[in-house]
Amino acid sequence: MEYDAKKAAGIGAYAPLSYLYGSVPFVALLAKKKNIDLKKTGSKNVGAANLFQSTKSPTLALSGWLADLSKGALPPLLAKTILPIEDEKTEEILACSGATAGVAGQCWPIFLSFSGGRGVAPLIGASLMLAPRAMPVFLGTMASERILRILPPLTGEAGAGGLLHQQTTRTRSGPLSVALAVCSLPLLCSVKGYDEKVVAGTAANAFVLLIRRATARPIPVREPRRAGAILVNRLLYDRDTAL
Repeated sequence: MEYDAKKAAGIGAYAPLSYLYGSVPFVALLAKKKNIDLKKTGSKNVGAANLFQSTKSPTLALSGWLADLSKGALPPLLAKTILPIEDEKTEEILACSGATAGVAGQCWPIFLSFSGGRGVAPLIGASLMLAPRAMPVFLGTMASERILRILPPLTGEAGAGGLLHQQTTRTRSGPLSVALAVCSLPLLCSVKGYDEKVVAGTAANAFVLLIRRATARPIPVREPRRAGAILVNRLLYDRDTAL
């Protein structure tokens, strides 16, 4: 009975501990070593891309990106390999809940007043651990904006093709392709034969990323009539306008 109580306590603490690890501001700490406050520099996003833009150091940016990736990858990796878990169901639940908590920690870190990055790097890490067979399609979809940048507009500047072309040529983050990849991953996992816990876990990760986009900053009070359009633009393009 005592062992079961300890096991239950450990399982219950896993997600909060994963969130705390996800909250560690690795990128902000790396920037601080260069006397840079990312919240006041560049895009003001606490992420590896802004770290690179602010420091011009590929090594520093890569280190920060890998550290952020580990926030989503390490919790499920530990659940699957290190923790003394006897049944597969509990292992999957811990892996999925830990991954989502790690992504949430990156988005709303307790150590940065609950205002962190966009959660893309830890989400990639979580997806790699939870659904490795889906990675080629997932990463290919996420990288598709790189191809779209070099393609001409399909329907002219005024059409949807022109809008897509302008969006993908004016941004370095590819938010549209990221949203498409993240939102389609649960369906892809289902097609690949992953069980419902993995499908639910990847769906939860997608939900976290989209909520972070939608709530990254307050919707301008001066434009209440455009609130719906602003919200859609944030979900698709991670910005208040489509262009």
